[in-house]
Amino acid sequence: MDIKYINSYTYIETDFKNGLDNIGSVLAPLYPDQTIQSLSDAVYNYTITTYMAGDEPNPLQARSLKSAIYAIINGYINIGNGDTLELNSLQSSFAFELVNGTLELRNPEDIKQHIINIEERITASPLSVNEQAPLLYATAIGKASYDYWANTIANLTPANPWINFINSFTPPIVKFPTWIASAMQGTLIGLSMYQNRINGSLAAELRLVLEYVGANTLLSLFGSLGVGVGKVVFNYSPNPTTSFFSRLSHETSSSPSLVRYVVNIRIVWGRYRGPDFGCEPVWGLCGFDVVVGAIKTNESDATIELVKGKLSVELSETNAPSQYLENLIQGHIVIPNNITVNKDICYKLGINEYTIFAGTYKIQRCCNKFHFEF
Repeated sequence: MDIKYINSYTYIETDFKNGLDNIGSVLAPLYPDQTIQSLSDAVYNYTITTYMAGDEPNPLQARSLKSAIYAIINGYINIGNGDTLELNSLQSSFAFELVNGTLELRNPEDIKQHIINIEERITASPLSVNEQAPLLYATAIGKASYDYWANTIANLTPANPWINFINSFTPPIVKFPTWIASAMQGTLIGLSMYQNRINGSLAAELRLVLEYVGANTLLSLFGSLGVGVGKVVFNYSPNPTTSFFSRLSHETSSSPSLVRYVVNIRIVWGRYRGPDFGCEPVWGLCGFDVVVGAIKTNESDATIELVKGKLSVELSETNAPSQYLENLIQGHIVIPNNITVNKDICYKLGINEYTIFAGTYKIQRCCNKFHFEF
């Protein structure tokens, strides 16, 4: 047998699937009057019964554990207002691939293989065992979520406890990737809570229980079930003003803090009419097609840094091509197509790969420099 790698946390897959069955049976009779509290109680009761049967937490500990479930759910919805996720740049890169890659796959049937491919790369990466752990918990949850919901959709009957929650004017297969991605996000947020040592008045009691039972196991289930099921039942929507990956921490010790490299700025002619209208090719400069790491004409030396999961580019006015300087001052860059960042830059930044997504990015001008983040 050709064994390429082992995920040490595959046991969580069975516990996660059993949790979905258990929570589905609890929430189904409540439809359509289920609440966040009923979901939180179901997640708590299943997890504690599974791992602490006969040795249940005292009332203060129970209160602390339930508050952790609410905190994780709130963290998913309003991640920008919560603690930063304790992931270094390479971990952040893998997490971004797991979640965003799952959401962007055109064929849902490719999702599990996508997760497996990333899982294999995680185990072969220079990340330590401890650094790999939250990512491998997330991949295990992702694979289990794929299997569970794929089987549920394929064999949906009126007796299925999930039928009222997943049947709507939007076909289940369309929502399917969001369920998987949300479960993985919940896992990462839950595990990050323990990394941050759970600040607050109930922290000591909560840490005591988590360390006794196994923090990673408990919080990964709190997160994957609390957020994953919540996405199915309540269709949680993250606050549009925040970003999951804008909150990923960047540890400069894991990679060089700054990388100087060529940034090619290619002119794109037209008149900018705003984010809802795009460009009108009649006059002036609409925006820029910024190509990182490509040796072309009109090159500009810039400073590149990965900050909280975003590629940060700083360009001095003296290095900006003179013919573009006036247009840079206008204050925005339009990226018409996704750009894959040069692998040499990714290597220097300590990440596997990075994509600049199409969109409009604001330019900040200060101290004779232009700064923009992708």
